[in-house]
Amino acid sequence: MKHLLFILALVANLSFAQQWHTQEGKPVPDSDAQKSGKSFGAQLIQTNKDEELTANWNKPSEGVLIDTSSTVRRNEAISAFIVFTGCKEDANGNCRLVVEFTITQPDGKLYAQTPATEVWYDKKKPPPPALGLSVDYLKTVFSPGELVGRYEIVAKVSDMNSNESLILESWFMAED
Repeated sequence: MKHLLFILALVANLSFAQQWHTQEGKPVPDSDAQKSGKSFGAQLIQTNKDEELTANWNKPSEGVLIDTSSTVRRNEAISAFIVFTGCKEDANGNCRLVVEFTITQPDGKLYAQTPATEVWYDKKKPPPPALGLSVDYLKTVFSPGELVGRYEIVAKVSDMNSNESLILESWFMAED
């Protein structure tokens, strides 16, 4: 199943105690894949079109149309990104956000695990109300011989300056 996600800078404004808000200012409750913390907020998104996403994200615009997906077919790839806002700045005014991904295959066994990789590290935070897109992301290729079914993804996103972490969860279906 494919979804289109349109991210407007104002839609995910974390101006009120780091709570996600709609463009109209109404709070958005946390979900498995999108959470708010004290110093930052983060969302886990997946796409089969990583190059298109990064190209579109880097074009100046009011928002970005993201072709999201929760399905991958044999010999194809699905990528997981972190969209974020806010961070605790260090003495130089820089963010230090990292992510660790864990994927569990349909039989419950560990499929993949990454060390901490860069979301946004030693960079100024995007100015409000802009959002940031993780520098590093997880790209999974569904190869021959691997199990079909539901794969669970957990992303632990950490602000190294505030020692705060958010656990984001999602899944994808691997199909023949």
